[in-house]
Amino acid sequence: MSPPLAPHTSTKVKLSVHEKHNLSHAVTRIGERKKEREREAMSIAGAAGYLTRRAAQKERVRILYRRALKDTLNWAVHRHLFYQDASELREKFEANKHVEDLDAIDRLIDDAEAQFVKFQHPDPYIGMLKSL
Repeated sequence: MSPPLAPHTSTKVKLSVHEKHNLSHAVTRIGERKKEREREAMSIAGAAGYLTRRAAQKERVRILYRRALKDTLNWAVHRHLFYQDASELREKFEANKHVEDLDAIDRLIDDAEAQFVKFQHPDPYIGMLKSL
């Protein structure tokens, strides 16, 4: 019976060149798999963040378009004038539909909101309240 090994001592195992190569290859594959899992996790988190931000931008654009369209009614006295102004407003929104960069989209929305506030009708029309 051999004496027990002390915890601080190590035993050396002689490996052949072929075994060293296989071990090295296995360690490399483990490292690659770990990196791949990390990349997948990052891509999923990145995609979720992108989709969340994109949805918020779409909502901001939708709200801005509705507010601007309703404000157009305040400026147009007749319906045929409103339809023309509404068509021009739609063209302005459609012109930037192709933009993909999230930061550029945020800047465009901020600029459009500032322009809306600047040109908002000073005395908006408020419909008559119907008595119950």
